[in-house]
Amino acid sequence: MSRRNDIISLVINLFKRNYLKILIIIAALSAFLALISALQISQGNFAGFEPELYGFGYLYGSFIWGDLFIFALLWLGFSLILLKLKKIEYLLLALCSFWFVRSTGEALYWFIQQFNPAVQPWPQYHPRFWIFKDLSNKEFWVLGQIGWQSVAVLSLFGIIIIVLRLVKNHSK
Repeated sequence: MSRRNDIISLVINLFKRNYLKILIIIAALSAFLALISALQISQGNFAGFEPELYGFGYLYGSFIWGDLFIFALLWLGFSLILLKLKKIEYLLLALCSFWFVRSTGEALYWFIQQFNPAVQPWPQYHPRFWIFKDLSNKEFWVLGQIGWQSVAVLSLFGIIIIVLRLVKNHSK
């Protein structure tokens, strides 16, 4: 147990020492991704899957260029605000809040899709990894819904833990 606490303390201290650098990197990356996605959108590629397929969109909860544009602007704004606040707990709260709202929306989307077999916005897109290769479209939608619900639960748990920690530290 103490070894695990030592590792957690080491990671937290690493983030605390480099907090401003991390925010500057997030701000710069967000500005860059907002620019790239704005260019893609201006070329008529709003719903292209490149951010997801290339992997860089996942960090921003982005699956298409339209998502990436908005979320990159959001994180640019968050970064600028958090640079002023200079408290790592606020960054963690922003991350958990973002993922709670994002995953709740995605869970709702996937839930609605599984009961609407007539309309699939992107029917060509159902990744068929070896473990998912035999799933029907409806089973795939259920799996996506449950996955996003899990992210929502983890994010809500993170929000609660961080708020409790902030309240505890504030009352000292």
